[in-house]
Parts: sequence; structure tokens; C-alpha cells
Amino acid sequence: IYEGTTDPEGWDLHRKVQEDWYFHNKPESKMPGGESFHEIRDRFIPFIENLVQKNRNTDRNILCVAHGGIYTAMLPVLFKNIDYAFANEHGIPHTTPTVAEVRADGMYCTSWFGLPVKT
Repeated sequence: IYEGTTDPEGWDLHRKVQEDWYFHNKPESKMPGGESFHEIRDRFIPFIENLVQKNRNTDRNILCVAHGGIYTAMLPVLFKNIDYAFANEHGIPHTTPTVAEVRADGMYCTSWFGLPVKT
């Protein structure tokens, strides 16, 4: 209900929901009319896994474009070498790509929006 608004109440609630997810272990928290952490995860992770599976034996690169909020929430779930502390510390700048590679044991971030990451 706050999408596209500049209402301070909406931003305060948005911050509270993210704090609930990342720091207070309350993944069920959500904005009015929005999704919980688990609801987002249940859509995002299978979508990415399907993209990777479809392109596994090709030389294609996959480019996904979305809001930083969903990437802040989901990339630490997806990547084996990124956690929420790292994601929150380094943030997600506008229009900067992150780079990942798929390995036998999962997906690893090699560049977090321009910052090289040890894998």
C-alpha cells in the first residue's frame, strides 16, 4: 500500500520489517498487503533455480533485474558465501551488477555489485 509513496510511516514500517527479517528472526513480518520473507523466498529461489537449470549446459549468461530490497533479502539465501551482515554492510548500489557462478555445491557470488568477493 506504500508502493510509490514518500510517506514516512511507510518507510518506518519498511525498516521495521527488514529489521524483523534480518536481525530479530521474524520472517513472518510483512508490510500491509505485502509478502513475508518466506513468501518471497518461496517464489524467488525456485525461479532462480529454474533459470540456472534451463541454462546449465549452455554458454549463456543470465541477467536478472529487480529492486534492491528483494536482492538484499534473497541473495544471502541464494549465495553460499554471502550473509546478511555482508549484504547490509555493503548495500546494493543502483544499476550495478552482481556476478555469480554455479558450482556443484551451489551458487557463489564472485562480485557483489562491483566489490570482488572471496569464493
